Amino acid sequence: MCRGSMVIILVCALFLPTASTAGAAPQTIDLNAGLQGRIISIGRSPSNPRYVSVSLSLANTGKNTFYLLLTGDSTSVGVDNTGGSYAYTQISGIARCPASSVRVCIGVPAVTQGSTPRLEEWTELDPNTSPITVNFQLITLNNDPGPLLSLSGTLAYRTVANPMEDDTLSDAQKRGLNFSFPPMPVAQSR
Repeated sequence: MCRGSMVIILVCALFLPTASTAGAAPQTIDLNAGLQGRIISIGRSPSNPRYVSVSLSLANTGKNTFYLLLTGDSTSVGVDNTGGSYAYTQISGIARCPASSVRVCIGVPAVTQGSTPRLEEWTELDPNTSPITVNFQLITLNNDPGPLLSLSGTLAYRTVANPMEDDTLSDAQKRGLNFSFPPMPVAQSR
């Protein structure tokens, strides 16, 4: 299982008020096959308003084990209500595939040496266990960022009933999943 850097988590925690202080209740979104996502909080740095921290919860309410990878480049994963785009600067709590192609990340039609992460590198999320928390630090080049932020991205995932049989998965059982969360208020940190 992928473990995030304690420093990143602590830094994110400084900028992440609860969603209730941001003025909106967190919305749970069904992603696929029992995988659910929920933005816990979004906070803006008071010292540099171009930086935003997002905390996202991923839960497995299904029957199978998920193996997850955040995929793709970091050019635009968030958009605010003024049209400003945001890119990742730091991520913790989930494994990440550096390749921009989901197919390369999941090894379809074939594993690409050096680009397709080994299964041991994926984040494992067993059914009916505690959700994982993924923390993102985002940056925008917009000098006047908006008060609402929408987050999107792509996850590569494998879902298996028996983790010991993962190497027998067909290509159809290895998938990519686009996720998107509606705009939420960005809380100004104190």
